[in-house]
Amino acid sequence: HHEGLSTTNGEWCAIACARPLILKESRSLPTPLWHEVMELCADEHGSVSFASFEMFYEGMDQNEDFMVDADEWASFMTRVYESSPEMAFMLLQHYARRLELRSAERAWTALADELFQGFDADGDGKLTPKEVLEFTDPEADADERWQTARSFVAEMDWDASGSLDLDEWREFMTSFWRRNKYMAHRFAGTLLRALAARAETNEFLEEAQALFKEYDIDGNGSLSIAEMIEMLGASSVPAVLQFMSSFDSDMSGSIELDEWRSFCEKAWAANKPVATRFIKTLRYKLKRKRAAERAAAAQAKETKHYY
Repeated sequence: HHEGLSTTNGEWCAIACARPLILKESRSLPTPLWHEVMELCADEHGSVSFASFEMFYEGMDQNEDFMVDADEWASFMTRVYESSPEMAFMLLQHYARRLELRSAERAWTALADELFQGFDADGDGKLTPKEVLEFTDPEADADERWQTARSFVAEMDWDASGSLDLDEWREFMTSFWRRNKYMAHRFAGTLLRALAARAETNEFLEEAQALFKEYDIDGNGSLSIAEMIEMLGASSVPAVLQFMSSFDSDMSGSIELDEWRSFCEKAWAANKPVATRFIKTLRYKLKRKRAAERAAAAQAKETKHYY
């Protein structure tokens, strides 16, 4: 039942003491050995020992319900203060630090849950190696990334289900935070940046897909050569033909949505600013075309009304 305790949170502490003290007979002592050691250390350790000894041996739990209510706590702190104001103040400081630490741990757990939900793409409550792959090093070799993702899942997957559930993820993130808060926060920062990058990529692809549908004039789910020329401009016929030969994977003579998406993903991965500028240019041209069509329609209406 001590597996969750750590030196990081102050639940365990390392204390050096003389050989005669640590090897002394510890049975039937008037004061338990660990109390004696902590009282010899004085300062915070002594106050913790005093509080614990008071609670369990001096009747802090006055009604013996194995709980300390507000009145019992006030009575205990009053006795401590009357005995030693300095010790009472140190004791309050100790509990304040513990409360602050617990608050920080709750905030960390909430962040861990947010990260879990962010990477759980299909919302099934589990992280698979494919989903974990998203926060591996993007510059590493593909095989190396897959191996890292599989190893990561296998190390935390206590029930051998092939994926991480929320409890397994929480345990990993909490133990990581308790061992090394600095490295844990760096790891979380990396994951948050990966989520932000994915959101940015998804936003770009959604805009590209919306443009595809708007340039698909006949609504058949593909862009013909004529529609591509409409998209890129009459002067870009060679570029359209080159585009068709490169991305028309099924040789259908048109670009389907998945082929268009593949092109956009590659363009985004190669150069985000250029890909963004390309999509914005297409959107701007489409707006100008729509504005020209509205102006022509309004002019035709006015001419008809005049006649």
